[in-house]
Amino acid sequence: MGNSARLMFLALRLAITSAGVALVMMVIAFAANYLALSQGSARVENTLSQAIADGSFTDKSDLGPWGVFYTRRGSFAEMAYLTSHYDCLIWSSVLSNPPEGVLAKVIRTSRLIPNVPDAGMSDDCLAVEHALGFHGSRSDNQLSYYDHYIIGQRALAQIMLSNFSLRTSAALTRFAVCCGFLIALMLASIRRNSPIACIATVLLIFQPISLHGSVLNFAPLDIVHSVALITAIYLPFGLRSFGSLAFIGALYGSAIAIFELLTGGIPMALVILALLTGISAVDCRSFAGRYSILAGSFTIAVLACFAAKLVAVSAIYGAAAFSEFQSALVHRFSHNVSTELLPRVIESLAAYGIDAKNSLVYLMATYAYWSMLIGWGSPIFGCLLPLAGLILLFISTKTHYRQGVSCSPKLLSCWCGLGAYLAWCLVFWNHTVLHGFMMAKLLVIPFLCGSVAALPAHPWRVLKRAT
Repeated sequence: MGNSARLMFLALRLAITSAGVALVMMVIAFAANYLALSQGSARVENTLSQAIADGSFTDKSDLGPWGVFYTRRGSFAEMAYLTSHYDCLIWSSVLSNPPEGVLAKVIRTSRLIPNVPDAGMSDDCLAVEHALGFHGSRSDNQLSYYDHYIIGQRALAQIMLSNFSLRTSAALTRFAVCCGFLIALMLASIRRNSPIACIATVLLIFQPISLHGSVLNFAPLDIVHSVALITAIYLPFGLRSFGSLAFIGALYGSAIAIFELLTGGIPMALVILALLTGISAVDCRSFAGRYSILAGSFTIAVLACFAAKLVAVSAIYGAAAFSEFQSALVHRFSHNVSTELLPRVIESLAAYGIDAKNSLVYLMATYAYWSMLIGWGSPIFGCLLPLAGLILLFISTKTHYRQGVSCSPKLLSCWCGLGAYLAWCLVFWNHTVLHGFMMAKLLVIPFLCGSVAALPAHPWRVLKRAT
């Protein structure tokens, strides 16, 4: 068999494995949503009504390092830190009642939209309040469909809000995220795997767990990332066979796709895959081959999950799901976003002499502000972190060059991780520019890559080579 034929066979095998894993995961996701959502939304409505009544619906999260231990009361005038703001879309979907019944609620992603928006509140949160009889009635909403995403979190929201208060549910998700990274850190320390311990530590300390860890929009994605770290401790990605790498990448991609709402889960996963492969790869060629398999199977699985959702919606309900998805995707690719820049942000920056009508200036200014997400509430500290990471990465590269090391797989993985993040930003330019309030947490990636690059050679790898 020639090289070209062999490559085609491996590519076909990779595609079949990845798509197969994705389809199985989608069946599990649909089944979980059906079992949960078929219970009805009465108990969820009671929980959310109680949350509005006792004020926990407007709880805020402190971005400081101790914010994971408490929340505080806030108002909708301070949307920046509101915990519930991010999950209102999920609750709106749980509270919706499509005329086709619960199956449509599971296969499709129904949501409620208020007939008359309120400038002081997000549309999804206002729709939730209308549905619960606050500041209006259910008739003040209209049913819509948001089939672009799978949103597997709906089953989690149904289960948690049916059994716990809103404040307790937020604490549980935050606790689960912290435990995931703490377990990864502990196991990596026991196994003397300093790179994975470093990754877990950086994500635990500088990810905005106090805010994003409290909401289902982000928490499941972080838990999936922590599971990937734990897996790599016992199954080093840089040493695995083709079959196991294809399965791992597809499983990771499927889990991310099921919970992803373009909130940063995909680029973060690609960065983590690069780092976890590079720290255990024998050489740069081995790293390149294995990372290509992991990234390829991951990407195919993500696409297959979304395709399965769109095929099901189109086949059962005759909706133009693919055309709507394509339109939304192209919109996120757009590089002409000047007409969509928020006037309030432009006006506030103008007061400081910053002309933010240019999308690049707007991006830099908003991300500098929202870097507080990784800077414990301080934009200054938040801006210094990625800068420090880049400095560490350049110093490590120069040190390797001076030592005569032709190619280090660990260092190459750090640059690949940074490249994957930059490529994501450029491809999804519209989304990157307009959603700094949640995507700025990815500014931790340069610091993550720089920290791993600055670590000394992994002793586990040295021991392996010696034996």
